[in-house]
Amino acid sequence: MTSQELYASDVGLAVALDLSNLARENGGASELRSIFAADPLSVEWIDDTQAEQLLGLAQRSAEIATLLAGNRGEGVDRAAGLVNVLLEEFPAQLHLTKEPEGWTLHRHRRDAPLVPAWSAVVAGAFARVIGDARWTRVGACSGGECGRLFYDLSKNRSRRYCSLACQNRSKAAAYRLRRAG
Repeated sequence: MTSQELYASDVGLAVALDLSNLARENGGASELRSIFAADPLSVEWIDDTQAEQLLGLAQRSAEIATLLAGNRGEGVDRAAGLVNVLLEEFPAQLHLTKEPEGWTLHRHRRDAPLVPAWSAVVAGAFARVIGDARWTRVGACSGGECGRLFYDLSKNRSRRYCSLACQNRSKAAAYRLRRAG
């Protein structure tokens, strides 16, 4: 399985990084709903209390992802410690459910409330990234003031920007600077 296939199949990692960016950008409940849009049941369950708790998970995710994006051993060690705390609070309890498109692996109790369920999923995703030595693929955008966190799917792990838009803005700014100077 390639890193692209692995990332594409890891909803937990996508949600973890989206939550991390939400926290870093001081987002709120409406942005939470867009993160969970792929799971209508989760969106339906987000009330004010759930939103507050999910924003807390977003803060914890941001701390972990930022440490991983630093790509330094000590930061990864601290991130692993924070992931272990999350795993202790929200242990994964694997089970399979039959969906219209086939069997799906879930990482939380069948009857888990929204926040503990997603906390277990996010903790598991970060644990897999660290345990599989893929933490070097977590990066922070180099584009100006952006700093959004992303998962690098490039073959040589050289991605520097969260999106093509940030890359284009950065290159245009560098070009204007060269022309002016």
